[in-house]
Amino acid sequence: MSKIVISCVLDSHPKFLMQCWNWLASLDSAGTPARADIVIHHTPSVADGDVAFFRSLGARMERIEPFGEGVEAYCNKIRQLQSAAFQGADYAILCDLDLLFAGCPTQFAVGDAIRAKIVDFPNPPLALCQALVERAGLDPDAPTAPTDFAAGFTTLATNFNGGLYVLPATVIPALRTAWPKWARFCLDQKDLLGPWQHHADQLGLALSILEARLPVAPLGRGANFPTHLETANYLPLKPESIIAFHYHNRMDIHGFAGPLGIPWVDAELAAANDAIRPYRRRTFNNAIFWNFRYAQFPDLGSGIGSRGSVLAYKRRLITPYIKAFVNSQILDVGCGDLETTRHATARHYAGIDRSKEAIAIAQGKRPDWRFGTVEVGEFPDRAAALVLCLDLLIHEAQPERFQSMIDELLRVTGNALLVSGYEAAPDAQGIIYFHEPLSQAFKRRRDVESITEIGRYRDVVLFLITKRPAATRHHNDIDLPALAWGFSETPDSEILTDLVALSRDKLGFFPKTVIRALEYPWFAKRMADAAGKRILDVGAGVNVLPFWLAARGAEVVTVDNHPLRRDLADRSNWNEWGFLDYGAMDGRIASFNMDMAKFALGTSFDVIYSVSVIEHMPAATRRAVIGQMAALLAPGARLLLSLDLVPGSDALWPLSEGVRVDVEGAHGSIQDVLAELRGAGLAPLEWGVRREIPGSRTDLLFLIAAAAEAKLPA
Repeated sequence: MSKIVISCVLDSHPKFLMQCWNWLASLDSAGTPARADIVIHHTPSVADGDVAFFRSLGARMERIEPFGEGVEAYCNKIRQLQSAAFQGADYAILCDLDLLFAGCPTQFAVGDAIRAKIVDFPNPPLALCQALVERAGLDPDAPTAPTDFAAGFTTLATNFNGGLYVLPATVIPALRTAWPKWARFCLDQKDLLGPWQHHADQLGLALSILEARLPVAPLGRGANFPTHLETANYLPLKPESIIAFHYHNRMDIHGFAGPLGIPWVDAELAAANDAIRPYRRRTFNNAIFWNFRYAQFPDLGSGIGSRGSVLAYKRRLITPYIKAFVNSQILDVGCGDLETTRHATARHYAGIDRSKEAIAIAQGKRPDWRFGTVEVGEFPDRAAALVLCLDLLIHEAQPERFQSMIDELLRVTGNALLVSGYEAAPDAQGIIYFHEPLSQAFKRRRDVESITEIGRYRDVVLFLITKRPAATRHHNDIDLPALAWGFSETPDSEILTDLVALSRDKLGFFPKTVIRALEYPWFAKRMADAAGKRILDVGAGVNVLPFWLAARGAEVVTVDNHPLRRDLADRSNWNEWGFLDYGAMDGRIASFNMDMAKFALGTSFDVIYSVSVIEHMPAATRRAVIGQMAALLAPGARLLLSLDLVPGSDALWPLSEGVRVDVEGAHGSIQDVLAELRGAGLAPLEWGVRREIPGSRTDLLFLIAAAAEAKLPA
């Protein structure tokens, strides 16, 4: 048997890498590896990882130096003859990468002649070819032949399409010297060739054959069938057997050779594409695929999962969590082109992706963030408080890689991981894979504290994975889903961020009661200009607002008559209730453990506020407290209130620490409170109700009233 080597030249452009993958796949599906050695000659620009990938697929990898830069790079294929890859071979089959084989090309390796297909069109025109031959000092009567697709036009009979050359060993020594020489000669004829100068490699071969009088045996159209031409060029053709499709840039969004609109051709092309799908799926390479996608179809990005309504939905799901970690390190594993997170307010964001093309796009959208093509395994333990990994695991072809990625994601997570994947095998295949339900994979990991489903889109489920903390977390601290809900609902997310951080610092926790994530920012925003003001907190309990106001220059007073006094030396059992001596923690605050109805300092306040307190009092006590608050307000000062309501009604919540405070029907409603405010000389300015709060037993009333005149007690 003859020894046959099939060879190509690979450069680093994402399109070429995809075409090389297709080329190998089609040779495999055609049964070629059993009949020939496959060699990929690559330029130094091809990354080591890509070289290793193609080598793992059975190709011999040979490095070559480029023929030159610019238009000279079109001659890179000539460099193949300088390598040792063809030593001892009987035939060398030189290919362009954009060939998709439907049959084994070794069938062309017969005889002693150079075999190739005549060019499709007279490029360059015959007159220019003949002028080139004349300048070269070769036979001016060189034979001609009709072009393949331009009826009535001829070209040099040695002017072959460069997509496929079959060279017997007997011609290789001559071509090894002559081909580079004549290619450089053609490159020097810019004045003659003009826009056809980039055909220097095939014209150089034509001159080499003429000079050495090498034998040729043209191949038929089906041996190297172009699919990139205008549809009209194919209409005169009759169906024929196609061995190799030369598809150039006509590629679909998945990197397969694209159809051209001629039924009989498209049917054969579809069959050739279908033949390589199992190979592509079995050897799926994320970096090659996504570099191709982002380079060739940047508007599509990673697909319909990152555009349109699905994109909007994903943004709604994850934005609150990013806000919750706005001041912490966030790591986005598989960030893609950043469409999902580009508008986030994260201050410490790092995005990584296997696609350098995606990273370049992402960096252009957010130059203030950090990006790279590093692997997640290069990050230290607990590298980021929040880790994102959206729609990445569904593209892991190998089960062991899927499992190792889960381990790595958990390792680098400090607090929380937002990760998406499949809970059941999807109907589709292609570039997506299912190994086991994602939640099941995480349940087996000891580092996982909780798994919460937070959304679904298409076949994908998005989970919040919380990691067991490195240090003990306060048992009364709000959980992340509740806090994220607060961030999604409050218009004052920056204030909430500050309040959460301050509360955890001063108190050890931010309250579990989910409505506090709405109430505290609401109050804080309306007291943001606190500097120099006297502010009274009625029923303060244990909350962050007095510290927040004092830090802004307010003179803060708190009043609470709860019998339980909080021990400043032990915060482990604190919750929102009880009397806290704020003054012992911050000298700008004065705290009084007494009945508000009897509280008076002989001075007025610029603002009085009370967070979900007065509705927990018996109606008679509530009216007395409202009267006393009115008396303590300076002229024009504001009273800010929030009150719990019975869900779906205007009735005030009737319980205090689980005990009913009034007989049924006596406690009152929103209208009763408004009347009580007016009766105390206060003017309600605005009020509103928030209903259907997830995780809350109550609805919530917000209310602002103003003092018309001073009513200080004697």
